This record gives sequence, C-alpha cells and structure tokens, in this order.
Amino acid sequence: MQMLALLYEEHTMRGELTIIEQAHFVQICMTRLSEPEQQLQLFTQLGLSSTPYGLKRLIALLDLEQGLQAALWEGRLNENMARELLRLNREDRQSFYDLVVNLGIGGGKQKRLLALLKDLAGRNGLSFQAYLDQEAISAILDHQEMNTPQKGQVLLQLLQQLHSPALTEAEEGFLKWKRQLYLPPNCSVEHSPSFEQDEVSLTVRFADHRELESFLAKFREDL
Repeated sequence: MQMLALLYEEHTMRGELTIIEQAHFVQICMTRLSEPEQQLQLFTQLGLSSTPYGLKRLIALLDLEQGLQAALWEGRLNENMARELLRLNREDRQSFYDLVVNLGIGGGKQKRLLALLKDLAGRNGLSFQAYLDQEAISAILDHQEMNTPQKGQVLLQLLQQLHSPALTEAEEGFLKWKRQLYLPPNCSVEHSPSFEQDEVSLTVRFADHRELESFLAKFREDL
C-alpha cells in the first residue's frame, strides 16, 4: 500500500492526474489491494473518491476505447461528454467522436450535436453512421468549398431543422425581424426559450453605473 501511495505522490509532483489517469491508478490499486478496507484507507489518504458509487463511476471511464481515453487525457474530450458517450454503443460512440474531431466541434456544440443525432438517428432506427451517410449530410461533410468550421455550423443547422422544423422556422422569422430593428451595438433582443411565449426581452449594456444612471434619468423625464 505504501508503494502505491509513493507512486501516486511521485506522479502528482509533476502535475495533477487527469480523470482518466485517476481511473487507471484506482484500477491498479484495486487489483493490488484485495481488502476493501485497504482500498478505502489508501484512497482516503490520497484524497481520491472512496465510495463504492464514486469508484464504480471512475472505473467506468476505462470502458472507453483507447482513442477516446487518449482524448480525455489530452483534454480534447471533457469528462461530462465522455460519460455521455458511455451511454452509447461502441459503434455510435466512435462515429460521433470521429465526426467532432473531423469538424473540430468542441464545448457546448458537442453536447448539442450529440442530443440532435441521438434523437434523429433513434427516430429512424439507424446507427449514427448510417444516419450521417444520408445524402443531405454527406453533401455537407464532403463539400469542397466550405471550411471545417462552416461545415460544423451548417450541419448543426440542418440537424436542428430536421429535429424541430417549426422551431427552426420561428427562429428564422425572429432573426429576420430583429435585423429590421437596426439595434445599436450595446443592445440585444432575445425571445423566450423555444418560443414558448410571445414575450421578448431587450438588453442594454452600459459602460459603467454612471452611464446607466444618466440613461435612467433621461428615461424618467420622457415618461
């Protein structure tokens, strides 16, 4: 147990372990230490998760393919998205990851893309790859003139339209209306989420509180 603690401390001297490194380390410890009491003592000493649920959740990351584990280690895939991918079968998981890598899609757009693809492929009883092989989508992915970010954006727009055509139509109409307002740079208008209500909100940004106070004073005079 002491040797494992020293090994952990040696690695952490060079920097904090990534979540996938922690998973590998915990797996090694659980293999070397057969007694649950010893495992609990070591993990508590090192500040690692020591509850059965926490350990199971950590070890589950090792079910990811090597390429996805490497992406998690390198920071190209975050932990939350990795756990979402664990809900998919191996084929869909790899198809999705290959897609986001090829298109350079990151952050929140990955989550949005996954949600759309899961729903659309599921509706049609298709695997991710079979759904992506459709002509309309292949035309975007194989487009010779669009750059990679443009392909990603156009693909998301298409999937959103296929997923919620009425919502897409409402969004396009709202954007057209908003462009006609010719808002100053410090103003923005937003609609209610998913157009559930007719209300819109106007946001005005001020350089500081004095500018806001001046605006309010003039606004009250005009009432």
